[in-house]
Amino acid sequence: MFNATLFHDGYYVEEIGIDQVSNFFKKLSKELTAKHEEHDVRQIRISSHRLRHSMATILAPQGDIRALQDSLGHTDVRMTLEYVESNIEAQKTLLANLPQIRPSSGKNSL
Repeated sequence: MFNATLFHDGYYVEEIGIDQVSNFFKKLSKELTAKHEEHDVRQIRISSHRLRHSMATILAPQGDIRALQDSLGHTDVRMTLEYVESNIEAQKTLLANLPQIRPSSGKNSL
């Protein structure tokens, strides 16, 4: 599922092994860290696992959580939901739709 030729000129075959994927991300992390040295970045860490989380987060709003579950190879949709990072802007929009809550003088007030 990972086609390294799309991301780096040093790869000539579409399918690569686990060690090659790991080395690809280590090399990419080093390159990005070096590229952003002037911004006082400690270290940029990129991994295939982090990429899976990013993919899940980007695709989840498309609406088909079962298709996403299948794409990630999860047997339980709860695991897929664990992969999805919360979208701060979506949270702000959601919370902005809450009615204004005002305390009342009754004993059931918030």
